[in-house]
Amino acid sequence: MIRIGTPIYSQTGEKVGALLLNYLSQNLLDKISHSTSRQTQTISLLNGQGYWLKHPNRERTWGFMYNNDERFQKYHPTVWSQITTQEEGQITTADGVFTFASTYPIHESLPFHRHENSSNHNNHDLSIKGYVWKIVSFIPDEQLTTLQQNIVIRFSYVTLPLLLILMLVS
Repeated sequence: MIRIGTPIYSQTGEKVGALLLNYLSQNLLDKISHSTSRQTQTISLLNGQGYWLKHPNRERTWGFMYNNDERFQKYHPTVWSQITTQEEGQITTADGVFTFASTYPIHESLPFHRHENSSNHNNHDLSIKGYVWKIVSFIPDEQLTTLQQNIVIRFSYVTLPLLLILMLVS
């Protein structure tokens, strides 16, 4: 269960209440797992502090709820420092390739209509925008090498016969 809360403001900027949403996240996590079940990559979903919301090893997920230090930066500190400073990108390491993108679940899913002159407007937008999740794909180096070899082999099966035909024709 993912619980998201945000204050509600009147048109004059006065705080009048709070909106709480409960989302059964298992549906989202199952879709992520299903989309990569036949691929060579692993997909992780991280919160802004580097805790896993989704990881192939279930013991690493939801660490912030169990007060443990199972975070992405514990295993990949250099990659994490780059992920936190960029919206999206790809990082090649000796271990493999990390591809990542940022998503702002609150900002992107809730329509907020507030008075532009609200004194809390800027701080509220920053707190919403500051709540970020990182979607990280990882392909280990061994699997990249295997994929590259498969491409070369398939390319050879097509290219060599074509070259032979070209040589015979010319």
